[in-house]
Amino acid sequence: MAELDWRSLFGNSIEGKYHLTEFIDAGSYGGVFRADEVVGDRLMRSVAIKLLQPATGDNPYRVQVAREKQLTELQYAAGLDHPHVIRCHSVGQWDSPLGPLLYIVMELAELSLETVLANGPLEPAQAADMLRQMATALEYLHDNARGLVHRDIKPANILQCHGQWKLSDLGTAVALGGTHSTQGAAFGTAEYAPPESYDGVITRGWDIWSLGVVLVESLSLELPFSGEGERGLMRSVHYDMPHMPLSVREPFATIARQCLRRDSERRITAAEILRELTQFNADGLQVTERDFADNPFEIEEDGAAMAELEQLIRAALADRLISSPERVELNEAARRLRIPLATARSLFNRIRAQLEDQPVDAPPPASNVAPPSTREPQLLNVGGGSNYPTISAAIRNATPGSTIHIAPGSYNEQLQLDREITLVGEGGPGQVRIVSRDRHTVLCKTARAVLRNLELICRVSNSEVRAAALCLPFGRCVVRDCIITSEGDVCVTAFGRSSNPQLADCSLSGGRNACLSISHHATVSLRDCTVSGSGFAGVYTGAGSKVLMQHCTVRGIRGSGLLFHEDGAGELSGSLVADCLEHGVLLGGSGSPVFSGCEIRQNHGWGIAGGRRSQAQFIDCEVHVNGAGSREHPDAPVLLENSRLD
Repeated sequence: MAELDWRSLFGNSIEGKYHLTEFIDAGSYGGVFRADEVVGDRLMRSVAIKLLQPATGDNPYRVQVAREKQLTELQYAAGLDHPHVIRCHSVGQWDSPLGPLLYIVMELAELSLETVLANGPLEPAQAADMLRQMATALEYLHDNARGLVHRDIKPANILQCHGQWKLSDLGTAVALGGTHSTQGAAFGTAEYAPPESYDGVITRGWDIWSLGVVLVESLSLELPFSGEGERGLMRSVHYDMPHMPLSVREPFATIARQCLRRDSERRITAAEILRELTQFNADGLQVTERDFADNPFEIEEDGAAMAELEQLIRAALADRLISSPERVELNEAARRLRIPLATARSLFNRIRAQLEDQPVDAPPPASNVAPPSTREPQLLNVGGGSNYPTISAAIRNATPGSTIHIAPGSYNEQLQLDREITLVGEGGPGQVRIVSRDRHTVLCKTARAVLRNLELICRVSNSEVRAAALCLPFGRCVVRDCIITSEGDVCVTAFGRSSNPQLADCSLSGGRNACLSISHHATVSLRDCTVSGSGFAGVYTGAGSKVLMQHCTVRGIRGSGLLFHEDGAGELSGSLVADCLEHGVLLGGSGSPVFSGCEIRQNHGWGIAGGRRSQAQFIDCEVHVNGAGSREHPDAPVLLENSRLD
């Protein structure tokens, strides 16, 4: 659509009834005016009027159908009646000096959230009020009978009337009715639009995502996703973990993360937001303890399925097995991973465009240039006067399979490994330090990566920050001779069925909750590693995951050395668990590890605690000199074979 000079309409009259007295604002899809509603010579009230361009196109029939649909949806919006939705008095068509326009007459607000945020972020109590009222409005709009999706929730469209927050500007709303989703144009404002918006997929989850962005911005004046230009923002929305500033305290951080799940079907609903808020007092602070029974230190795992699909797509493109997003192989993978097909196809197109170094909407190149995956691997250097001053810059310029040598020094960076890569630190242990603050130090987003001779450090500003020094959502990341420490809730986290990292000769320390957290069917191998200095557990294994430990030492944990929870499994041989302030091994739920030739000693609690439903086995092990004794439940179904307990 051509941009119109909305200001030029100032002073005009619509239908001889609404006199445009003040220009308020304009956007991509319309202009907003203050107007006086006059009947005869009498001023009835002041109102706000939104003017919209009707649908255009080359096909007259389609244009007519689209305009009728627009008008029908506007009339539908005008029939809404809710205390937190701006009241629409009437809608219509106006033959303006700029051509045919649609108009919506609405109640006049006092100010917008955008205006409020220009003077600083909201206090927690204010944010709770805004969030509660917007969730109430969305619960009303998203009701199955209405199924109305706003599509443009942002601070400018959240208005205050008589002390109440109200959702405004339903000019781009789409009625789903009882259906789950539909296709439509990619309306909305880019910074607040969800991943599926790039494919024109419209669901109720669109509004939930937008509200999550607004929540983060309202408390911090920062956006959870950002990038250089439209493509940079698009990549951030599709691949980055949401940035959660320190000022976004609980419960808001948890709610925001649930709003910003990439899979729209897994996002929290408006009703669930309201239920979350009932647990908190007027200051937005937690007043009841959360139930951490499932996984007390779980890091958001939304990217696991998407990361696995990305791995499959990249491999297929590299081997030229798939050339079209319509191929059945992609459809089957999407169904298996429970990823919406439209999202999978969008991911395919973006990866193909990235590999071909073409814009996303450009057709595939006609040349016979080989894809990047067939280029020769590179040898790059960072620091010490080399071409790349930062590790991130070297990664961005590296072809898959490259090796990056890093000169001794301290690098304040947050690394995202998005291609097959090897990072090697030069010098002795601890000579290359990579330090992040309030973010994962290294996030592995590729099928294969190698880290050698590095020190990874995650620092945090306060105890509410959830971050890890090494985050492994999928792939086989090989980590050797590394020192890994964290002030965050975990030191190393692995989650997802395709996460299968291997750590050898590494030192892991720190983590408020766990030094190593393994969940959601991941499998982690450790050989000749030391684990120390964490809080709740040294190694947590749960949710169907597995740990493989050979000749490792778990020592000096402030909680229990090893925790197996809810189908957590493991094979541990020749390892030591000692000097923990609670138990050596805690068998929770149906955890079923197998210990062989291990020693569990000098822990303050039980050597083996829990285990009433566990099928754990201890073969040729020594469990002795523990403060509370060797076993908490001697009658538990734990197999002891050639083991010494005293």
